[in-house]
Amino acid sequence: MRRFIYKSIIILCEGKSEHAYIQKLSKFFHSQENNKIIFVPKTIGGCTKVNDELRKSKQRDPKITHVIWLDADVYKRGERDLPKKLRDELLLNKFSFEDFLVMHLDRDAVMKWQDICKGLNHFTKPITSKICKKEIVKIFSEYKKGAQPDELELSEKSLENLFSNQEDKSILFYSDFIDFMRKQLEAF
Repeated sequence: MRRFIYKSIIILCEGKSEHAYIQKLSKFFHSQENNKIIFVPKTIGGCTKVNDELRKSKQRDPKITHVIWLDADVYKRGERDLPKKLRDELLLNKFSFEDFLVMHLDRDAVMKWQDICKGLNHFTKPITSKICKKEIVKIFSEYKKGAQPDELELSEKSLENLFSNQEDKSILFYSDFIDFMRKQLEAF
């Protein structure tokens, strides 16, 4: 019997939207012939219990890599202090999960979202979730928190967009998770 070696990585994430995305991403990776990475989402329900949730998760699965994927918006707005002890495990979206999702689209769509965000002063004081929900429908017409937009199909093309938009210096959005994902894909 032939055994396959997979690398599991536990992603502690803020909420339902990130959880749904990671599940969809893992399903896509599983469908790819040469991919041996499994991302396992664990929802921590916001940023306030990060230290406790990471400790518990590492106790349950000590041999598996653990990372924390959060949005930087609440830290930039000064609503919370960045958990400094977790620097090695922390992956941040600049600034929101919705910004991260848009990065999967072609450059024109990303620039359209960037223009909307500039008009809302998002890069100085990130917009709140309430404002974001109202504005993101200009990009993802049927967007709902906790579900992936119908307009976003995870595919080789959307991941190429994600990686190339991350490298584009004129695009002001950024996610540590994108670099982390790329590094894992290249290493395994």
